[in-house]
Amino acid sequence: MKRLVLFSFVLLALVLFVTSCFKPPFVVITLSSDAQSKNVIEGTEITFFWTFETADEFSEVKYTLNINDVGIELTATDYATTLSKGSYEVWVDGFGKLTTESSFRDFHSNKLEFTVGSASVVFNNSETAYSTDTVLVSWEPTDGLEHSYLYSVDGAEYVETDQKSVELTELGDGIHSVEVKTFEFNGIPSKYLFEVDTVGPSITIFGSDRYSGFLGDGDFRPFGRYMYTAWQFSEPAVKVELRFRETTEEGYPWITDWLDWDPEVSGILLNDELVTLYLTDGTVMMPYMLELGHTYLLYVKAYDELGNTNNTYVTFKLEDRYNGEEKPEIFILPISAQPATDEEDGLLLVAVQAQNVKEYIEKAKEYFAPDNTENGELMYLQNSLFYSEELEVSEVVFPVFIPEKKNVSSFADFDDESVLDELVLLRGFVNEPSEIEESSDIIAFIEFSFGPEMNGQEISLGLGDYFIRDNANRTIDGIVVDNFIYSFDLPEIVGADM
Repeated sequence: MKRLVLFSFVLLALVLFVTSCFKPPFVVITLSSDAQSKNVIEGTEITFFWTFETADEFSEVKYTLNINDVGIELTATDYATTLSKGSYEVWVDGFGKLTTESSFRDFHSNKLEFTVGSASVVFNNSETAYSTDTVLVSWEPTDGLEHSYLYSVDGAEYVETDQKSVELTELGDGIHSVEVKTFEFNGIPSKYLFEVDTVGPSITIFGSDRYSGFLGDGDFRPFGRYMYTAWQFSEPAVKVELRFRETTEEGYPWITDWLDWDPEVSGILLNDELVTLYLTDGTVMMPYMLELGHTYLLYVKAYDELGNTNNTYVTFKLEDRYNGEEKPEIFILPISAQPATDEEDGLLLVAVQAQNVKEYIEKAKEYFAPDNTENGELMYLQNSLFYSEELEVSEVVFPVFIPEKKNVSSFADFDDESVLDELVLLRGFVNEPSEIEESSDIIAFIEFSFGPEMNGQEISLGLGDYFIRDNANRTIDGIVVDNFIYSFDLPEIVGADM
């Protein structure tokens, strides 16, 4: 029995010795890369390389670099590539034999794990301006991976957060910036610029103030019945509103609602006869809205693109410079009219009368240098006459206006495709002897014609823009122009069938 046990032990030792003599040589493949960390910014080139640890040399070998499910067959021991965003597992498989071996076998390296992503984010905010001092800025990563983030507001130190948004409060008006990048990749941040604007446009109102010289924002007392008021804003206004109120002993009653003003029109001509309102829905004529000797307040309100609003006001007072029969005034004077027949057109004759104008020009006047004249000679006179489009201008006659001066006169007839057409009367006066000594206060006679269908119909006439200049091209002011649009009924044929 002892012999049998001893024999078994010797036999086992012999087997172990023999098998140890035929064990494959030890081989280790070590895979490395030049990446700085396990987080690689998308677009970065990575070089993988590997080495072998073995006591013998290979007589023949092939390699397969495995990047996730993709295998790349190689004979070299390095490989450079650029990986798209995502998670990766990389290892090397070798297939070959040593010089001491007669058959091929497989070798396997260690495994490397990488995450390829981006530092960039995409901001969800589409606005570039806000009318509030509290703004929520949110974002999404461009690589679709889970991240922590670093953000900086207006260039301050970066703050870490695991949220994809930040609420900014108590922001001052002006330009602000938010920079965000992913914490893991810490590359170039994404930047979002926006503006905070919580205040409406600043408004400056200018008025033709004869005492203070066209100053802005204050009490305007134009020396006369007309005052042109203009305004300007500190930023573009998308909506403008006007409103008027009166100063009385009882209080400050409003005389208009807020008027939706055309933002493209930056001024208004105020007078006691007819005020033209340029509204967004069209032009509106307001007769006798204002009275002489009364103090009014004009409010101007402006809205910016964000809906912020601001308003300011000025006070003004219109006064008549002249009283009684000496008032220099230009107005329309109907002369005669006859109805149309089937054989002949109807005729309407009107005059543009300049009452007391020549006498006024010869007197010394209030002088407000350098924009007007004290006592310069009249050298140019222009008036616009608006008339119903159903009328046609058939003749314009310019009587001698100033004795001992030669008249240089003409007219231009415009069809502006609106309710009223425009006739512009142009008169010039040259220092040459006139062939006709007798003069008139009539600037022009205008004869209109019309067809039978207009008999008994209502038509409109009125004066518009005017220029009255001296020989130095300075304004001769103080002359009142009646720019009210009047309505007239054309005559009917007597005895016509009804």
